[in-house]
Amino acid sequence: MSAASGDLSHASGEITPILINFKLLPRGPTLAEQFVSTPVGGRPGIIERTVVMLELKAHPNTRAVIDAWRSLGSGKPAASGASAEDYPGLVGRLFVLHRLSNVDFCFRRVGATIDQLFGRVLADHNFLSLWKEPDLSLVSAALEAARADRGPALIQARGESLDGKRLNLEFALAPLLAGAEPPSRFLGLCQSLSPERALGGRPVRSMKVVSLYPPAPAPDYASIRLVSSR
Repeated sequence: MSAASGDLSHASGEITPILINFKLLPRGPTLAEQFVSTPVGGRPGIIERTVVMLELKAHPNTRAVIDAWRSLGSGKPAASGASAEDYPGLVGRLFVLHRLSNVDFCFRRVGATIDQLFGRVLADHNFLSLWKEPDLSLVSAALEAARADRGPALIQARGESLDGKRLNLEFALAPLLAGAEPPSRFLGLCQSLSPERALGGRPVRSMKVVSLYPPAPAPDYASIRLVSSR
């Protein structure tokens, strides 16, 4: 399955590479990350940041998307493993955000499943407009952290219809990296964690943050010199 299948509204070729060569993490992505530093090319002082996923589980679709994002960022796509066809409906749950400011993250691409879930066409709307007022700063901070630390953030949320019916959701927000500049675009996934039939056919009108997991920053190692004397 690819963006060309029609599941992704306003699809373009820029999405397609992300959907190829999915390979599941052994345990992963977890909603927290531990960074391990290793020398690059044997040269001291040059550190490569390696992401080691911890035990906390995310939805399989979330794991697949973040693993694909990691492979894309490394420039070394997995040669084998699961493909997008192994995740029916995943493409329709993807979206792309463009950061205009720290309070405006505009939808540029939106999967058809997401438009249906929220009962409207979300292209060109602000992602933050989907959230309840008290949580706007939290969601904005998660996106800014993902941008600054160049790693994915995850948000677990509770969506609610106008008549009070609820749906549990998980959002993955992975910055699309291009050079050393802070990224301005994000690949996102909106994944339902509970049956969507609970909404009774009504759209989600607002969301509340249940838990939020920003990317772990790279460790700041201090230099220590030991001196012994007798």
